[in-house]
Amino acid sequence: MSGLRVLAAMSGGVDSATAAARAVDAGHEVTGVHLALSRNPSSYRTGARGCCTLEDARDARRAADVIGIPFYVWDMAERFHRDVVEDFVAEYAAGRTPNPCLRCNEKIKFAAVLDKALALGFDAVCTGHYARIRDGILHRAADPGKDQSYVLAVLTSEQLSHSMFPLGDTPRRRSVPRRPGAARGRGQAGQPRRLLHRRRRHQGLPDPAARPGARPDRRPVRYRPRRARRRLRLHRRPAPRPAHGHPRR
Repeated sequence: MSGLRVLAAMSGGVDSATAAARAVDAGHEVTGVHLALSRNPSSYRTGARGCCTLEDARDARRAADVIGIPFYVWDMAERFHRDVVEDFVAEYAAGRTPNPCLRCNEKIKFAAVLDKALALGFDAVCTGHYARIRDGILHRAADPGKDQSYVLAVLTSEQLSHSMFPLGDTPRRRSVPRRPGAARGRGQAGQPRRLLHRRRRHQGLPDPAARPGARPDRRPVRYRPRRARRRLRLHRRPAPRPAHGHPRR
């Protein structure tokens, strides 16, 4: 599909911004929208992480400015509180543990938002979910570690036909293999760097972690494992007291 009018739901995170940018690169006419889901932005979450804070709205607006697309904010607070928050509280009180993200996707993003987008003349809604659509059927993402198809399984075939997930084909990030013995925080022999530096000082070698221009530590350091030092402290005998009871000078 190319040359479609796409509404990109931007939460303020990296995934949704990347999905909107990829939709633009694919040749679509993209418009960004941020969903104001909280009556009071600090009532559900505090800080800059989540989907219900003022910081997220500002981040989404800055991302839209960088991408170069129009940006709007839609107030969905009343419907989010009724369909997601109250439903979660009722289910939790009944002894069940529902997934609020699944309910939000079903009732808000791909029901209220999609219906409003189609009424405004948009062809599809673009989100940053990691999933794929092939022949109208929902499939898992290319990266199993980031797959989010399980929260989209409640969508109908009509909703999937008007949905776009540009991040679904993102391949798995390849990890760079480390050298043998070069584990994080460890030296060539696989031992903690602190012990290696202590042994180097004991052998009279310069400390590689020392600051440039600093004087080398010339004091002789006697290396002794921590377990041996603790054992010596436990078996150390207290000093004998004088017979006449006066403290020694």
